[in-house]
Amino acid sequence: MTFSDISDINILLKYENNICISVYMPTHRGGPKIQQDTIRLRNLLGQAATKLVQAGMETEEINNILAPASELLEQQDFCQHRSDGLALFLGQGFFQYHCLPANFKEFVSVSPNFYVKPLLPFLANNGAYYILAVSQNQVRIFEATRSSVEPLELDAVPSSLAEALQYDDPEKQLQLGNGSTPVYYGQGGADEKTDILRFFQAIDRGLQSSLETTYKPMVFVGVDYLFPLYREANSYPTLLDEAIATNPDTVHQQTLHQQTWPIAEAYFKQASKQSKTHYRELAGSAQTSDRLADILNAAHDGQIETLFVASDHQKWGIYDAQSRQFTESNGFSASNDGLLNLAAIYTLNCGGQVFVMDVADMPTNTMAAAILRYPMPRQMAVVS
Repeated sequence: MTFSDISDINILLKYENNICISVYMPTHRGGPKIQQDTIRLRNLLGQAATKLVQAGMETEEINNILAPASELLEQQDFCQHRSDGLALFLGQGFFQYHCLPANFKEFVSVSPNFYVKPLLPFLANNGAYYILAVSQNQVRIFEATRSSVEPLELDAVPSSLAEALQYDDPEKQLQLGNGSTPVYYGQGGADEKTDILRFFQAIDRGLQSSLETTYKPMVFVGVDYLFPLYREANSYPTLLDEAIATNPDTVHQQTLHQQTWPIAEAYFKQASKQSKTHYRELAGSAQTSDRLADILNAAHDGQIETLFVASDHQKWGIYDAQSRQFTESNGFSASNDGLLNLAAIYTLNCGGQVFVMDVADMPTNTMAAAILRYPMPRQMAVVS
């Protein structure tokens, strides 16, 4: 199961249960080290079981909760088809996992909410993007990050111009060579451009049905005269203005990754840069805060427009929305939440955006900062 849709994380954000198990670990794509991954996952599930025992759960109930993950380990296709990281989520009657192109650190959490912070770069326009490599003979789509690239198999997207037009006009189908011989149109001919436009409209419809709720940026790769036509057909909201002008048919996916990442990186940096600039413009006013106590209350109230959280920081504790107080803890237990994670969950559930970034890139020298939709009320949260 790959992470292709924001609805997957919405399920995690809205799941309500006293026991939420989150497991993260790095994995290998192939070779003998896959067996080490299996052993590692068994050990991490053992750690989760220990935490559940400490929480007072009975052995039978623990086994029932962990059973889907244990059964997953026995599936041959799961063992053979991996990515760079595994994120796994379990609750009472709930199981979800994702094989993702991310180098997760080993981590096990048992708390009242799923620990989703490591997933947020895939959703906050801060790390994952699509590559659309198109010629008239071949369409390839990839999902990529800074460190990886993976092909996507989208059945709804035509694989070539011939396939897209095969039901439109029998005579034209013969002109296209029935897909057996590559045909390259030039830049002339109104009929030729009309066919290409119809081809691109078919691609766009396929992407709409396959990627309908995702807003990851997309980089187009194709010969230079195709991109203006594709933009005319496109309805994907974050197709980037800069494209790679080349015939991608003979270009390896790793080379496509190397060529497109600088474009995607510039987009990500610009989005976070604009948000950080906006924060600094408002800094010192009642419309920003870098106090975790205030941020938790504002996030719970749906007041946060943009939340920044440090990627490598964790603060554990218990937040009481009724009293508007939180209690810090030196470690985590089944009753403790990751408070930065909780602020992110509240923010996303209320339509805000979250940027997870290195401490050095934060707009303040704190582990969390927020831009508010309206000024902070006088009543502040209390840390006990």
